[in-house]
Amino acid sequence: MSHKTYNNYIDGQWCEGHATLGNYSPSDTGDLIGQYHQASADQARQAIQAARAAQPLWAASGLESRQQVLMAIGDELIARKEELGELLSREEGKPLAEGIGEVNRSGQFFHYYAAEVLRQMGETAASVRPGVDIEVHREPVGVVGIITPWNFPMATAAWKIAPALAFGNA
Repeated sequence: MSHKTYNNYIDGQWCEGHATLGNYSPSDTGDLIGQYHQASADQARQAIQAARAAQPLWAASGLESRQQVLMAIGDELIARKEELGELLSREEGKPLAEGIGEVNRSGQFFHYYAAEVLRQMGETAASVRPGVDIEVHREPVGVVGIITPWNFPMATAAWKIAPALAFGNA
């Protein structure tokens, strides 16, 4: 039986890694989901450099532009929740309803942070020093690396990626 091989997406291009690894369902070890290319250390550095190059443009993008991107991601996840939820369930060995629910909830996270993009409200506070006020506002910090656990791969990634993107980080 032929199985699909999945490449890495780095700097706008699909590319092979230095090796492939089979991904099997833990609830059915005969179920090979696919072969996945493993990125090399050089490819990881290339991905980081691509994010650094994209950072200034993303950070300078308008609020409505960022909001639309996050909404589109959320819309796509929700529209494909059945398909992606089934794949997630196979990969994790969790019940189908949980896989679909995780994908749907991930789409909702992107929708939530899309709305947060437009709610640009700072905070002010009095200082302990007379005549001095404190002003707090959000600004991008730069490239963000995301490490997530295996048991909620879609939801945990969305919890971290959506707010990072919402506030101008690549």
